Amino acid sequence: MRYIIKQLWEIKDIRQPLKTKHALEEILAISIVAMLCGADSISKIVQFAKLRERWLKKYLPLANGIAQVESMK
Repeated sequence: MRYIIKQLWEIKDIRQPLKTKHALEEILAISIVAMLCGADSISKIVQFAKLRERWLKKYLPLANGIAQVESMK
């Protein structure tokens, strides 16, 4: 997991900084892990993240919590 996160920090975030609340790396890491565990939609990715938030916090800062469905789109 740590290797995946390290690689994700290398991806340039082209979003407008003042319009983002959640780090791109966090959104990507959560999405990858959730899809590997069988999530097949954005709502299921968010549901996965909420159910496993404590575990995810071992690897990700999640300073603003889990992103909502609209933020993941």
